[in-house]
Amino acid sequence: IKKAYDSGHQIASHTWAHNIPSDVSQFDAMMQKTDKWIESVIGHKPAYFRAPRGECNSNCIEYLEDKNYKLIQWDVDTNDVNYRVKKAKEFLTENFNYERSNYLVLMHDVYEHTVREIVPWIVSHKPEGYKFVTVAECLGDKSSMYRS
Repeated sequence: IKKAYDSGHQIASHTWAHNIPSDVSQFDAMMQKTDKWIESVIGHKPAYFRAPRGECNSNCIEYLEDKNYKLIQWDVDTNDVNYRVKKAKEFLTENFNYERSNYLVLMHDVYEHTVREIVPWIVSHKPEGYKFVTVAECLGDKSSMYRS
């Protein structure tokens, strides 16, 4: 986390245990634990939150709004969790930047196959003028990646 942060990557919250408890007080305790740990590593609390599997019910949304989090949802899922990165690369190649000026793409850097397949794709597209940025910058909100 520290290395990613120091390299200019944005750090967002994603829960402590990769789930969202239905009990709001349990969810709050988990989010506070996560925030405290992230803050101890990078010196900041994240302002952005990506729900595991993108599943954030009305209680989750209400909690995030109350605590001033910004909920991240993606436009393109590389489906790398299911080893379908090559299909995602084909989609990105066919559609990237044609329909819109920006995309939020879901990937997991913990999978070797994702890094192996996607990094060369990114490197090959940078000379074409593509820019790879943080979620906040993609959403036009670069100044508030973190909360106090």
